Amino acid sequence: MTGSSDEVYETTVTRLAFGSCHNRRLGEAHQRKLTNRQYALDNATLSNNDDDGRHTVNIWESIARTKPNAWLWTGDAIYLPKKFKGDGPIQALKDEYDQTLAIPQYSKFVEGLSHGIFGTWDDHDYGGNDRGKEMADREARRDLFLDFLNVDKKSERRKRAGVYNSITFGEMDRKVKVIFLDTRWHRDLHMFPSLAASKVPLGSVISCFTRLLSATLSSVINTAGFKRPQMLGEEQWKWLESQVNESDAQINIIVSSVQVLTTNPVVESW
Repeated sequence: MTGSSDEVYETTVTRLAFGSCHNRRLGEAHQRKLTNRQYALDNATLSNNDDDGRHTVNIWESIARTKPNAWLWTGDAIYLPKKFKGDGPIQALKDEYDQTLAIPQYSKFVEGLSHGIFGTWDDHDYGGNDRGKEMADREARRDLFLDFLNVDKKSERRKRAGVYNSITFGEMDRKVKVIFLDTRWHRDLHMFPSLAASKVPLGSVISCFTRLLSATLSSVINTAGFKRPQMLGEEQWKWLESQVNESDAQINIIVSSVQVLTTNPVVESW
């Protein structure tokens, strides 16, 4: 296994933009709210001298104004409608990806990027809140996500156990490498099974408390010598080691879709 990148761009990047937790429906609702005149002077709006005296700027238009070379999805590019509980259906995921790609401002934003979009997923674009290796139909979910990123149908990434990948921009002393981890495909079950994707009322809230309890007990379990749960899986760990050890980039960026260092144990983290 080598440390070569999945994609290589010789041209230098000067600005990378990134984001996560993109709920299309919330964005659309907020956009409608901002178009009302009483919100015309809100901090999230800009005004033109157009016919009605204002133009509400979409989030993608705002990001585009910073002129990034590429966009990095760092997890949860989509959220399924709330009516779906448990593991989200494959068709529902496809529909949500398609509707996100159809957002005019997003489509225009992507077209204006010199290098394109890249990224990894988290639980919601994986298809189930807090899900890990127990998720059904992982290959189909992977391929939908790669379709969303416009990854070539013949890419070796479509044979990979997960969506982890790397990209290199620039040459010599201006080389930047971005390494995306997959923290879902190989992740072991939580110490206390998460209820976040279940039909149990307030399942997400209950899961916060069980994670807090897990964090409290983990130090005892680790001290006692019990086997530590897996996050990346053996194959991905070896891949990550080679990506870092063999990198000749001046800057290496490692993207994890869940928090690595946190003082808040109620959220999913390493």
